[in-house]
Amino acid sequence: MRTKGTGRTAGGHTLVELLMAMALLGLVIGGVYALYFSIQRFWRAASLRMEADRLATLAVNRMVYGYGDRRGLRTARAGSVTLQMLEDGWDLLYVTGNEQTNRFEYRASAGTLMLQPGGAVLGKGVSNAEAVLRAQSADLRVQTHLAEGRFQAGGDFQTTVRWRN
Repeated sequence: MRTKGTGRTAGGHTLVELLMAMALLGLVIGGVYALYFSIQRFWRAASLRMEADRLATLAVNRMVYGYGDRRGLRTARAGSVTLQMLEDGWDLLYVTGNEQTNRFEYRASAGTLMLQPGGAVLGKGVSNAEAVLRAQSADLRVQTHLAEGRFQAGGDFQTTVRWRN
């Protein structure tokens, strides 16, 4: 049944109208997918940056407060801390208030920061570690680098530890 004066049947759509609706729907779906993948890439990059920062912070905290039963630099006796610069890093030796002798080892080629004795790894993905001794304190800085697929991120944390005694 035709409606008056339009030349169309009542209740139907033309092929052109259907094609236009499908084209618009395709554009909307394409935009939603592009936005979804863009947000997913941003999330992965941000997560990697947060993990790199977390690892740098964790390594410095372990140096300051200790790890396991080994006490950290905040319990070091004044005058007992020595820093030996090596070709491939450094060794930081200290004695705590309860006569515990500990040593932090940083080796650039291996990217490791370890606590001796025991060989405990203080941080993963360490790309650089710095220690500077002063008369009443030590400045510590740890930088990390992580790579996941095409994403890369770096973390950086530094602090100053003052001797208690």
